[in-house]
Amino acid sequence: LAFERALEGKALRGSYALELGICHLQLGRVGRAREVFDAWLDEEGDGARSHLEIARRYRDARRYDDALRHYRRVLRDAIQELDEAYGEAAEVMGRRGDRDGLLELTEAYLARARNEVRAREQAAARLADGGLREEAVKQWRQVLALRPNSSTALKKLADLLYTLGRAGEAAAYVAQLIEEGGGGPKAWLEAGRALRARGAFDESLEFFGRALDASDDRTRVQLERAEVLLALGRQADAQEAMDDAITSARSKRSPLEEAGELLERFD
Repeated sequence: LAFERALEGKALRGSYALELGICHLQLGRVGRAREVFDAWLDEEGDGARSHLEIARRYRDARRYDDALRHYRRVLRDAIQELDEAYGEAAEVMGRRGDRDGLLELTEAYLARARNEVRAREQAAARLADGGLREEAVKQWRQVLALRPNSSTALKKLADLLYTLGRAGEAAAYVAQLIEEGGGGPKAWLEAGRALRARGAFDESLEFFGRALDASDDRTRVQLERAEVLLALGRQADAQEAMDDAITSARSKRSPLEEAGELLERFD
């Protein structure tokens, strides 16, 4: 009532008109809210920014169909507001669990986006959030095709592929990421540990092997390899790796103690 009195005899313009529409939504008067918002559009102009403002009001009131109607108008007409509208509309699709709708929305967005790399990065993130991880992988691969050295794309692809159970493909992107960063035994060693922690033992052995080739500290790397080999049930290979670790360690007490602990696991 207060907003209606404030606007009495005046055009439905400005923030008061939007607040009046919100009040009607909160009271369940959806039809009246639409009338107010439509009148506000007539006064403020039928531009993309105006539709974006109304879409947000419907979204906050959980009137998702109405929100998407206005978001789609922005995606159809907007230039400056395009990325903003897509991100918010994709979030609404995610709340509804509408995966088909999210794919359709993404295609419409990508068709109009000016910055293809940025658009595909955002699309990949929204698709992953919406549970469409395979589609997100496709978008990150497109980003990588456009920017072969993109560390963001390499990291995202590795993470997504791990969650999809495709450790071999994920490891390939991790290897590329390390090589782009200049390599080094520490990077290979840490990547091997990360793979081992995810249960990707075969892939972790490959990375520990690269660390071994690049490192002067055979003891540490061989102990890491031995632990993986034990997990794989390859006791003879694990024994060989630990023997090499012991030989390399010589008088270094701490690595020898670690080797002894691992040897006890054969008993």
